Amino acid sequence: MTNDGPPAFWRGSGVLTAAECEELVQAAEFGIYRDDVVRETWRAEAWTLTPWPAAAEVVVGLAAAANSEFWHLPCDLFDVELKRYDTGHRHPPHRDAGTPDRCQVQMSVQLSDPDSYTGGDLLVSSGDDWVPGYRDRGAAAVFPASAWHQVTEITSGHRWALIVTAMEARVEAMSVYLRGSLARGEARPDSDCDVLVVGPGASCLSKDKLDGLLADAGVDQLSAGRRLDLVVGEKGELADHPIHVTCIRTGRHLHGPALDLPLPDSEAYAQAASVFAEELHARGDHQDAARWEEHAARARSGEHLDSIAKHPSWPS
Repeated sequence: MTNDGPPAFWRGSGVLTAAECEELVQAAEFGIYRDDVVRETWRAEAWTLTPWPAAAEVVVGLAAAANSEFWHLPCDLFDVELKRYDTGHRHPPHRDAGTPDRCQVQMSVQLSDPDSYTGGDLLVSSGDDWVPGYRDRGAAAVFPASAWHQVTEITSGHRWALIVTAMEARVEAMSVYLRGSLARGEARPDSDCDVLVVGPGASCLSKDKLDGLLADAGVDQLSAGRRLDLVVGEKGELADHPIHVTCIRTGRHLHGPALDLPLPDSEAYAQAASVFAEELHARGDHQDAARWEEHAARARSGEHLDSIAKHPSWPS
């Protein structure tokens, strides 16, 4: 890796091939949503793409390597998104350091053919001047989040970029819950150890950080001799899913802040349970599917959801 820019800014060409760039753009087209925070640009979270693009692993590794070589900032979480700037869109000068997720390093990879748009230059401040990133397809720029940077206005066409945000994990803000039959004290010898990890950046935790968090929560002892069934996600993401909310409300709090989540809507719970049942039937697991169908029916009958989740027939 050669640092051919200012000390606070690494840039390089050929990080991804044109084919890899096109594959990412095509995949993102099906998952984009409007980002009203940044001048109505469009974005897609890479983790929602199926299958997970191998090119995303390449750029995450490069961002980590650049940080290790130049800045040595604490980075445990790597969030990957794809962003599209259309004509008239821009991202004014800003810095990302000091955000709630403890943003440390930013990386931008140029996914669009430079002849397909005008304007839309990535500029990073060197302290005395604005330094442009390379426009060729597959080029990357990596810089500390404390550096001022901007994207100039797109005057025609649209520009795709893959953005990696490297953050410091806030493990102390993450909650760990035991759920299922172990939490109810009804586990069979063949029951799984069902665990939920909820918190900011939880889904992006490095393996070492996640393993350390589970060890601190005592999961190693609880899961000894059992298969660990682990669900990891953001609070907002899981709070929108009535099944997960009910698991948290009726589970055993093991570690971190206790979560106080409101009781889900019964009909939303019943619909989610029905979807689970359909997925299980499709996989041939008709016994657990029947249990979820029972839970959907009981929710629609008006039974209290906490009572349903504590019932022995709750799938484990």
